[in-house]
Amino acid sequence: GESEGNIAHRRSLRGDHSLYENQFFARRHSSLWRLTNRGIEEAIKAGDWLRENIDVRFDRYYVSEYVRAMETAAKLELP
Repeated sequence: GESEGNIAHRRSLRGDHSLYENQFFARRHSSLWRLTNRGIEEAIKAGDWLRENIDVRFDRYYVSEYVRAMETAAKLELP
């Protein structure tokens, strides 16, 4: 889903580098960037689709240690 980094990158491509100049954002490692509200909605919709269309159960799921990946995994609500 969409993350803070996606927003910063898109703005930067349009010439707006303000998020990269923002000390709070720029000093955080990219692994700490979070999902946006849109990213949360995207993850929820993806989880809905997966539960409705994929009839497979897994013993375990693996997820990156990146915050946005953990947020996405939680919002998928997979069984």
